[in-house]
Amino acid sequence: MNTDLADQLGVGQFEPLLDSIAAIQDKNQLAAVVAGLQTQDGVRLFFALGSEQDQKDSTRQIAGAYQSGLTLPDRDYYLDKSDRMTKIREQYEDYIVSIFKLAGDSDDQAKAEAAHVIDIETALAQGSLPRVDLRDPDKTYHPMPVSGLKTLAPDFDWSVYLSDIHGPAISDLNVGTPDFFKAMNQVIAGQSLDSLRSYLRFHIIDSSAPWLSSPFADASFNFFQKTLQGQAEQT
Repeated sequence: MNTDLADQLGVGQFEPLLDSIAAIQDKNQLAAVVAGLQTQDGVRLFFALGSEQDQKDSTRQIAGAYQSGLTLPDRDYYLDKSDRMTKIREQYEDYIVSIFKLAGDSDDQAKAEAAHVIDIETALAQGSLPRVDLRDPDKTYHPMPVSGLKTLAPDFDWSVYLSDIHGPAISDLNVGTPDFFKAMNQVIAGQSLDSLRSYLRFHIIDSSAPWLSSPFADASFNFFQKTLQGQAEQT
């Protein structure tokens, strides 16, 4: 990686994306923005949509929609009340604050935006299946027509999303984690537009932080590799 160029560019290379987030004026625009960020920029947001083998018909490949959109490894990191997990959540919030400050926020702005991100991800975690349940095929097989997504999450414009990802047309799919999509809808309906912008903005920057300027890369390493994984030094 050209670290000199990365240091020179900083977060500037993402200004068009960040400007597009700032320009969102209506929650109805979320579907198009999420579709673009997922498919064109590789940003993990809210949920994951892909293809899979039909569990009840090995001759079929079907679409599958699942929970996603969390930054920490799984739901327990948000919900477990142990001292260790509580400490990790505090360190995670500090990391989010540092990312927003590096992106140009004031201290107060960064803390407010970090609180938005934590609130949204915690709500998504509450609607997520535990890891052990995700390994149970009976608990992750819920075939339904595409209209079922609209029933589970009516405040997300699925027609726009499915059009804007430019994938093959689908009439049915497996929604592996239906309760998650209900929780996602509650987030979209209940959170302010500012909070949703904060969530999107953070995920754009965080997804590429290891390849940005040294302050971003160091902040990412210190939290994800050092704090979560115990790696002492960058390689």
